[in-house]
Amino acid sequence: MEVSFSRLDPFRDLWSQSEVSRMLGNVYRTAESTFTGSWSPVVDILESAEKFQIIVELPGLSTSDVDITVEDNVLVLTGERRPYQGTGEETLRRIERSFGPFGRRITLPSKSDAARIEASMNDGLLVIDVPKVEQAKPHKIQVKSSG
Repeated sequence: MEVSFSRLDPFRDLWSQSEVSRMLGNVYRTAESTFTGSWSPVVDILESAEKFQIIVELPGLSTSDVDITVEDNVLVLTGERRPYQGTGEETLRRIERSFGPFGRRITLPSKSDAARIEASMNDGLLVIDVPKVEQAKPHKIQVKSSG
């Protein structure tokens, strides 16, 4: 039996676009996943019965380097990673890390409660918790006896 993951996973298209962008060095961009910037942070999205959790890798950044907004059920993550300034005593031989502004747009599923989104950051990982609306949570229906 073949299962259609596009029906089950509202983020499927976002993941595939992100993978293509990563493979092509962010040459291929879509309005959905990335915009304005020279690099794009890596994102994982998890789902539980209570919430969606978005985990974003932002090594070297602090909370003041990141902005998160929600508009029309789209989570918008923007910020900037600044280049290493050094002390002036070193000679820079190679830079492989990406610097500059970044942006990600993630369309939230309709069962998201955008008003209750919370975010925290620790050790370069930004964790965004997106609670589900009450009616979207699974619940048991009691069957009553009619006799």
